[in-house]
Amino acid sequence: MWAIRCATLRGADRFQAAEQRAAALREVRQLKSKLVQVLNLKDETVVYYGQYRRSHDPVKNITRYRPDPLKDLELIRSLSLMAPDPATGTERPIWPFVYATLEELPVGPSQRPEWDLERAEGSWTLHVAVFYNEGPITNRRYLAEEYCRELRQEQRVEAYFHHGPVRSSVYIGRFPERAVQSITQTAPLTGAVIAKNQIVDPELLALQERFPYSYQNGKRVNELARDPNTGEVIRLPFRSFIVRLPRAPAPPRGGR
Repeated sequence: MWAIRCATLRGADRFQAAEQRAAALREVRQLKSKLVQVLNLKDETVVYYGQYRRSHDPVKNITRYRPDPLKDLELIRSLSLMAPDPATGTERPIWPFVYATLEELPVGPSQRPEWDLERAEGSWTLHVAVFYNEGPITNRRYLAEEYCRELRQEQRVEAYFHHGPVRSSVYIGRFPERAVQSITQTAPLTGAVIAKNQIVDPELLALQERFPYSYQNGKRVNELARDPNTGEVIRLPFRSFIVRLPRAPAPPRGGR
């Protein structure tokens, strides 16, 4: 389900400010008051309006929303309120919803919160997949968590998910700080010093060999690279890559 993000509030007074914005929207005659809602998220409070179902026609490659949100979106962006101006002591118009956007409504908590990457202990993990809503795919959070279940139950690996604002990623394994070393190299042409993380742990190396690619929406994709021998642009599969865990301690100063 999709909705219009009308206002995003942060700070100590965000709850009261959000309710004031929501009350103003409920007073608009052209809008349905029951479709105004306030959601308290981790670090912000958001005022949403509407419920729009997204569908995609793969033959015509057309995405539609029912009902069409365009009229509601234009109306909400144009709404103004009168607010006091500290500089003059009088009231002036403001447009609190001018940056309103259409987005997928946040879903409820995960069914398997213990698989959330935020809870994983250690320093390193391996990124093996990412899901995002595009075309017929409108349930990226579910797909990421379902892939975690498949990896755990069928592949017998420790899999985790992480839900970002627009993407949901899947990771496997937890490894200590010593599993990866920082290697510095000097570029021969520019003389610039480049730091590169290199896997040295045999178990992590074996895991990357077993899962060599990072998939996007269930498909293996290619990235453009330059052949070091010929200089020609070639396509190479996008490989799995290491990522620091959110709860990883800060690396020792001066390298690992």
